[in-house]
Amino acid sequence: PALHRVLPKQWYQRRVRGSIGLGDWLDLRNCEKTVQHPDEGYDAILCIGNSFCCLPDFEGNQITLKKALSNFNDLLKPGGVLIIDHRNYDYVIKNCVFPPNSHESIYYNSNRIFNVTTTVSFVNGKCEKIETGMYVDLTDTDLEDMKGAEIVERDGKKVCALLLNTIPQYPHTLQGMTALLKEVFTPALHRVLPDFKETKEEGEDPVYCVHVVTKPS
Repeated sequence: PALHRVLPKQWYQRRVRGSIGLGDWLDLRNCEKTVQHPDEGYDAILCIGNSFCCLPDFEGNQITLKKALSNFNDLLKPGGVLIIDHRNYDYVIKNCVFPPNSHESIYYNSNRIFNVTTTVSFVNGKCEKIETGMYVDLTDTDLEDMKGAEIVERDGKKVCALLLNTIPQYPHTLQGMTALLKEVFTPALHRVLPDFKETKEEGEDPVYCVHVVTKPS
């Protein structure tokens, strides 16, 4: 969804092998008619890059979230795997910033991200929303002439950059997401990989919590 809003469709189409379809997580069976779901279900569904945290809990009782997860479950074949992740919001809620190594993670292993801002909103003592803004340095790429690009200062130099501003996130703690998945996918095998690793590295806070859920055969 973020790529569709920000980048030209031709840009991401030529970087993905296969077909690209747009679907609503809350109505996946009726997504684009050009997308034909396999009758037997999918071997795997990936919901990564913190994308699930962009889905608001509209009713406030997790009905929307459970419906989306139930749709994933419905489209998985027996023995299929859901990989879904979220940022380490336990750290963010406690410290009101992302972990210091956030932009060296598997998703953001790039020196093009800069001027990151984080706004954490609490309502009655509960974290309700987190908004993130950042610039992406487009220097020497084929995106320098894209709509919205601007010249800004970075480390004392003028660079061509794109502002990704106020990206809303509705945070999930590790405990909360685990409980949600176990409720929807019960019975199922569930495990958590910190930053896609089997164990957390000593002295480091993981940037992402990656949940791997295996549907019973």
